[in-house]
Amino acid sequence: MIPLRFITAIAILALITTGAAALGAGDPLPRLVLADQQERPHRLGPDTRAVVFSADRPGSKVAEAALAGWNGARMQQSGLYYVADISGMPRMITRMLALPAMRDLPYPVLLAQDPAETAALPRRTNHATLLRVQHGRIEAVDHFDDSAALSAALEALAAR
Repeated sequence: MIPLRFITAIAILALITTGAAALGAGDPLPRLVLADQQERPHRLGPDTRAVVFSADRPGSKVAEAALAGWNGARMQQSGLYYVADISGMPRMITRMLALPAMRDLPYPVLLAQDPAETAALPRRTNHATLLRVQHGRIEAVDHFDDSAALSAALEALAAR
């Protein structure tokens, strides 16, 4: 009998290598439920207007710098969510270093600890991804390697 973990890993690898997993404009936003750094669950749902997503450390630095002036209440009011894929981070590092540092952030960071949870989200190495969402569908996808540019895009979204 083949272990379930092995089958899951093969399926994820197949999706990633074929490129079939990446969502784009016009696709429905996945209904993700992820816990934040305080272990509170959050659901991407009908109130979602934008998602900032990071899949690696350089992308998370861009996202965190762009979100420096934000807090949880402002993000909720704007329909903005920040999702970070930390599945590649060793568990000990996550538990001892990353989570304690993230708990000090004034906004929720939705944490994907299994790569399957965010496999469909578009990504670019060393970039933060911004998904603009309208009526549950992805309206546009942009990738940022500059926090000032991402910050300006978020401010424009919040002003709408």
